[in-house]
Amino acid sequence: MRRRFNYTERKRITRDQIEIKLNRDGDTVESFSAKLNLNGMNLPLADRVYIEAYRRADVERYPFGTVDNIAPPDDTSLSRLRYQESLRFRVLVTDESGERGLIHALAEGIPAEEYRKRSILPVDFRDLGRRIWKIEFGADGPVLLLNEKVPGIYDLGKEPQFRLCVYPAALRDVLTHMVFVENAFSSEELTDNWTDDWIRFARALTTGDGDASVILDVNSPQFDDSEAMQWTDGVVNQFCWSLSREWSHLTKRQEVM
Repeated sequence: MRRRFNYTERKRITRDQIEIKLNRDGDTVESFSAKLNLNGMNLPLADRVYIEAYRRADVERYPFGTVDNIAPPDDTSLSRLRYQESLRFRVLVTDESGERGLIHALAEGIPAEEYRKRSILPVDFRDLGRRIWKIEFGADGPVLLLNEKVPGIYDLGKEPQFRLCVYPAALRDVLTHMVFVENAFSSEELTDNWTDDWIRFARALTTGDGDASVILDVNSPQFDDSEAMQWTDGVVNQFCWSLSREWSHLTKRQEVM
């Protein structure tokens, strides 16, 4: 029976204390390796350490010894989990001396090292009924959802043709949502919000001044929705141009080979 844990008064394990790498056989993810540094956290030495690999409700737990003797298990296989590429990891340090386990320290949402660079449009897989893809907006930003019921969708999502067809429309959805729902352009100061990452991305596509002459703040008396949509068209057009250049280079390399 799985032990239940009490999450009160826990410490936070930072990402720089964790290193997780995916082990591959060719293009297939088979298992993972992990290094943990819990020094200086003043945790009870007898606390048990676990790493969980998960995607939504799909979870696998692996014992990693104790605080004073962190030791990876012999088996860190990920074969029991689906979509290994999109997994996240959590680290738990637990006191199991009582009837109810007490979590003393925790880290969640840890990507493997090769995915540490944050994507502004992460991909996830769900049952979307008859839809192939959709954009879902949450507190952390948009997510591109692909229909897990479509045969071969995981491999299809990596293909350049898929990017050419789907990503321009996805970009338009995000920018429209930012202007008309999030009102992301109401401030000139960029922070760490997900919308600001997208503003930087849009400005980079339009050489840094793509929105200089367009009022994108819906609360401004000068706001014109048709101008805002024209600006969106301009960003999407620049994005399509960059994708077409990538496609051209790719096809030329394939012809040479």
